[in-house]
Amino acid sequence: MIHPPRRDFMKELLAAGLFPGLAPFAQQAGRLLQQPGVAAQLLEPDPDAFTFWNDFLGSRAAPAAQAGPALARGRADGLEREAFFFHYGPHGIQPAMDLPSTDLLPSGDVSLSVNVVAFRPGNEDRALFERVENAQLRLDFVQETPILDFIDTMAWTALAALHADRTKKLPPLQNLAFDPGASWQKMQNIVLPGGHGLCAVNLYAQQKASFLCQLIGVITKEVDRFAPVLGLPGISTAALQSFNAFYGALHSSPEYLFKSNPVPVFATSSAMTGTVASRGLPLRSGTYMLVPVAHAQTLSADRLSPFDLSQGLLVPKNTPTNQVQMAALTTLPEITYATIDVNVKPFQATSASRSGQAGTPGSAPAAPDDGASTTPAPAGRGRTGGASGAGGSTTAPAQGGRGGRPGGTSR
Repeated sequence: MIHPPRRDFMKELLAAGLFPGLAPFAQQAGRLLQQPGVAAQLLEPDPDAFTFWNDFLGSRAAPAAQAGPALARGRADGLEREAFFFHYGPHGIQPAMDLPSTDLLPSGDVSLSVNVVAFRPGNEDRALFERVENAQLRLDFVQETPILDFIDTMAWTALAALHADRTKKLPPLQNLAFDPGASWQKMQNIVLPGGHGLCAVNLYAQQKASFLCQLIGVITKEVDRFAPVLGLPGISTAALQSFNAFYGALHSSPEYLFKSNPVPVFATSSAMTGTVASRGLPLRSGTYMLVPVAHAQTLSADRLSPFDLSQGLLVPKNTPTNQVQMAALTTLPEITYATIDVNVKPFQATSASRSGQAGTPGSAPAAPDDGASTTPAPAGRGRTGGASGAGGSTTAPAQGGRGGRPGGTSR
């Protein structure tokens, strides 16, 4: 197992600070390290957390296909906190893997935006939050194919933090939302060339004395809601790998509510049907409900049939709007879930991007007049494969790909 010595951490801290989007985060970490007693915590970083984040970009998680008892039979040990994806649409709540390719955009490059609508912890996870009084939410979207053949693949990463108020209780449900696009405009235009890429959602808590919690406490003083901490919109995967090695060394025995390596996603029919050796998540506009695998094994179609999603919360059908928040607290109280709104549209390059004048990855460009992305127009490229496997949720190492994506191992 990889165990980073202190000099390697300082090297990664320096490397992270060289990238404009990461510099403020790295600078704050450097200042915190200078405080008495703080640096000693980094002599014994959590080896499991470091390995997970250092290998993150090179690993793949294949989404499970079925909820209910079949998921329990096919589940591998250690994957209980991977996310199982449901989709909410005209047919109600159904496993997202059941979405047919005909429901997706036909082909081409896509631009998407994401918004965490709600987070409702189950009873045990609520108790965890109230014990440690914090949580961190990280969203990652990664290209598998570069926009242009001569540049690196790009990633969009957002980190938010949740701290308890003076009562040490979880904030009201209406505060447990997070819109990365509201804080970092370019998060509204996540470009997936060829209609496919990778996504991951990680949500975890750890002791307040950990270096990461101290660092986040310096960056934001907000409590009682998910507060934006770091946005890396359109950063190269090489830069993100440097950040991940630094980021992994900041943790201290994190306890995961959701833990996932990147999952292949397909936003077009051609991307989904053209992939032979991988299983991925169909991605269309609408609402996705993420449930830990350990909880999803109890959610058969019959058990979910009496419920709808309203305001991103699971409630009995026909619940009045003004009663949704209260009803959500008592609906399947043992289940933890998060809901995410996804908007998928064909990628439209602006005239500036066609002339090669797009903003620097990781920077915050001015909002375009027509809402189109400011990323360069894609040029000729091939399709890359994802993880293989069948049955329950599995994790497999990624194959080396274009754009300098680093390799790694699975959990």
